[in-house]
Amino acid sequence: MQQKKTEAEKKREARKHERELRKKKIEKLEKKEAMHSGEDPEDRKQIELALSTYGDFKLKLSAQYVVPEN
Repeated sequence: MQQKKTEAEKKREARKHERELRKKKIEKLEKKEAMHSGEDPEDRKQIELALSTYGDFKLKLSAQYVVPEN
């Protein structure tokens, strides 16, 4: 015997269905993002070079900073 569903049960099922759809959509987007998250080795080399040659300029703002002679 199939009983008639109350409004609350209908709303509950609708919310459950919407949650499932959102979950599938999020999983699909995360999978797509994971495919594009790989780093380019050439970019990594350029980033490492930039980090190694970048100077520390915060000391030049200090009142005790003395310009070194090169």
